[in-house]
Amino acid sequence: MADATSQCIRAWQTHSTKADLRSQLRSLWDANIAVSDHDIANAFHKSDYVGSASNQISPRPTGSGLRDSLPIEVLTMCVMGKITAHEVLDAIENNTCDANPSPKSKTGVHFGWPIDVGVKEWNAFANDHDLFTTKEKSMSEDMSLDDLVSAYSILTDYASEDDVREIFVEVLGSAKATGVFSTIEVGVTPDRSDDTRIGAMATFIELKDKLNAHIDVGVEESIASGPGTYELPDEDKAKLINMTLGTAGLPDIGELIGAINSATAEINKLKSAPKMALPTEPSASTPTGDASIPSGSVRVEEAYKVFGITGAAKKQFTFDVPVWTWDAPHPHVPQIDENYQFQPQPLMRVLYSIITNNRCYLHGHTGSGKTTLVEQVAARLCYPFMRLNFDSEITRMDLIGRDVLTTETDEHGNTNTVSSFVDGILPQMMQGPYIGCFDEIDFVRPDVSYVMQRVFEGNGLLITEDGGRVVKPHRMFRMFATGNTVGQGDEFGMYQGARPQSIALLDRFTVWSHIDYMPKHARKKLIAANASRLEESDIDKIDSYVHEHLQAFKEGKVLQPISPRGFIALGQAVMAFYTFYPAGSETKAFQQAFETTILDRATVQDKVVLQGIAQRVFS
Repeated sequence: MADATSQCIRAWQTHSTKADLRSQLRSLWDANIAVSDHDIANAFHKSDYVGSASNQISPRPTGSGLRDSLPIEVLTMCVMGKITAHEVLDAIENNTCDANPSPKSKTGVHFGWPIDVGVKEWNAFANDHDLFTTKEKSMSEDMSLDDLVSAYSILTDYASEDDVREIFVEVLGSAKATGVFSTIEVGVTPDRSDDTRIGAMATFIELKDKLNAHIDVGVEESIASGPGTYELPDEDKAKLINMTLGTAGLPDIGELIGAINSATAEINKLKSAPKMALPTEPSASTPTGDASIPSGSVRVEEAYKVFGITGAAKKQFTFDVPVWTWDAPHPHVPQIDENYQFQPQPLMRVLYSIITNNRCYLHGHTGSGKTTLVEQVAARLCYPFMRLNFDSEITRMDLIGRDVLTTETDEHGNTNTVSSFVDGILPQMMQGPYIGCFDEIDFVRPDVSYVMQRVFEGNGLLITEDGGRVVKPHRMFRMFATGNTVGQGDEFGMYQGARPQSIALLDRFTVWSHIDYMPKHARKKLIAANASRLEESDIDKIDSYVHEHLQAFKEGKVLQPISPRGFIALGQAVMAFYTFYPAGSETKAFQQAFETTILDRATVQDKVVLQGIAQRVFS
């Protein structure tokens, strides 16, 4: 990698064009970076950035396809070892590139740029390795006065004159910038030859990039805060711009401005349209007659406020969600886990299901946090939550209810035995504003699942055992199901008892979401939050172990998964054993914590693999 680093630096300092630089970086990537096509295809499949929509790209799911879709900066950091290819795939798969937006990109983000490395970190890294030095100097030397004057006139349409002058001084130096300003002030008209016009546009692009990197107001904010429509420039400017656009095979400026104004009008229309209506319920039902169930009311709040979403992802969560307020503590509202890490894509789908009353099926490996996600969404919304755990033994009576014998005493003191019907968990949750979670639904017997089909359609539940009574669902009742599989049997060979479910049942679910294990940045935050006294290097070790353990589980090398509970327990154990062992015994503390929380619960076969991972990581 050291040789690759020196070659990469040389490429940056000697390249003639950006195309030349990319070509050299492509060769260095091919020679030094190895990543499987399977992992790439999996990341692309799960990513919101990849597809055929107007705001998506469609790279080939191969190593070369990934390479060619990445920004020059990401290619550079990979080749030089600043980031890994798996961190790039992680950012693509979990849609965390939003943390590094790029208004010029089709996707609106720097594709594949990890969340842990921002533009500031990149600039510092590049400066440390002198990546910019040569090009910065040559650019200011190559710019002609005609190019600069023409570029200045275009840039002042793009940003304020003060900002443009500031960047001119920074890039060109005070003397050359003053010459440009003086030329503009005396009204000298630059040469209008084709070569000059093309050079002016190239200069404009270079300076625009620098302008975006140095001023607070970027392209998106400028458009958002502007008048909403754009007017054609004067005739001379239009000719200059059209000449440049024509050489690039683009429509003229009039057509482009028309398209922009049309799109802006559509955006404004969408912004002014009424938001999705959410049902409101002034008071909560008490289906069980339990006096401990309080009354409540529901209000709407913007999702990003409720879930504490900040940064680039915030703009995706400006829609309203229902939030309950109760007169007293509700016994079925889950407790909020302040350290829980929400991932944007699964959270979006769960909230969409709640808002629209669609049935949602969440699937993924054991320990990936399917049920916990729904539970923590309910906790933040103060939404009552009921969980029904399915297994092969659950029956219709468990779901619907049954007749029970009770004794009653009449007014004369005579005791009689009477039969009465007691509702099961399904009608109980249906009759209140509950989020019902049907856990491990892929284990249920098909004959039992047919009992629930009317419910999953959003209709009432017919209870023939109680005289044909129909239980109508509360209009704030919501349904979620979780499974290790997609309901078509055990495709992994890990989940004995998972049954192929009826297509009729599966078709009742209109929202699907694959829940994967936490990405690296979320794992590290969770470990740090629950083991606050650990050093960053300790957290990195634990995270590296968890990553390798999960890979071994996915590949079928071990049968024991590791859930968030598992690696939190490992972090807390390491923190505790540090206090038990004398200074200098960190490796022993790690080993003891690992054996206590993970190794001693493993099978003989799994122990061999897990012990090897631990020795490699912790030593």
